Amino acid sequence: MSQQFKTAKNLALVTDKATTMLFKHSKDLASTLIEVDTGKRNKSMVVTIDLPDDTEAVNWSTPLTSFDREVLDTVNTLLEVDNRTVTIDQIYRHMIGQPQSKRKAPKAMAESIERSMNGLLCRVVKIDATAEAKAYGLEKAIFTGSILSFESLTIAAGGKQVTAYNILSSLLFEKYSKAKKQVDSSLPITAGNVPIRHTTSNIELVSYLKRRILAMRPTKTQQRKAISNRINVENMLDELGIAPRGEKTASTRVAKTRALQTVMKILDYWKTIICTDQKPFISSYLVHGKKPVKSIEIRF
Repeated sequence: MSQQFKTAKNLALVTDKATTMLFKHSKDLASTLIEVDTGKRNKSMVVTIDLPDDTEAVNWSTPLTSFDREVLDTVNTLLEVDNRTVTIDQIYRHMIGQPQSKRKAPKAMAESIERSMNGLLCRVVKIDATAEAKAYGLEKAIFTGSILSFESLTIAAGGKQVTAYNILSSLLFEKYSKAKKQVDSSLPITAGNVPIRHTTSNIELVSYLKRRILAMRPTKTQQRKAISNRINVENMLDELGIAPRGEKTASTRVAKTRALQTVMKILDYWKTIICTDQKPFISSYLVHGKKPVKSIEIRF
């Protein structure tokens, strides 16, 4: 008998270096090698990423995006509250911060989520923790598997279709990030319920801002490492592909203006979000520059 689905209250966002490197744009993701510092002398984990032959119908050698990371974050969040079977609609509701609603993912969004899930499934990660394991008397310790491993079932009837995933493993999350205690659960799920259209590009913008601000934000027990509390607008828009650096076309100017308007709506909403330390996610923000806007300073 299947367990009852549980909605999540807080996000489970991994902050380890290996996962972060997966989502760094790279022309040759297949050759990516990640050396992970374990904090011990001469003890490091090696993470490699192997991809299927790029002659397949879908070229999975394209880089993972912020949207893919948001899908993975959402699945990890659902796993954290013991959900192993999840539907696309449940992923969508948690992604947009409305876990209790009955909203269904629009067709284009459902297709984007499905593609992200399949992309996470086909990318194989190997974690070689042998050097660290030797400190505990072991000769070898290697984990190999998909970033996200699952079985899926799609059922169609009466013109309606439902896809459900039985999650077998989220390799880095369950075998690495949690073991290293590099999971941030300070942000409530409602942080995703921003008053904007929940398009893939806007979700990528939310994902980018969320992680940048979490990296800046002081924790309850200690201060973060010295990091600028300013978000460089040109870098942000270039990384997200909204306004590639150097492009000055009319369409790029329009895209930049719309994105900045969306950013302000997101940040205004986040002033109302209370984290687990009982403080607002951000207290305020300050825009530097006018035409063009150069940076956005985040205050806590």
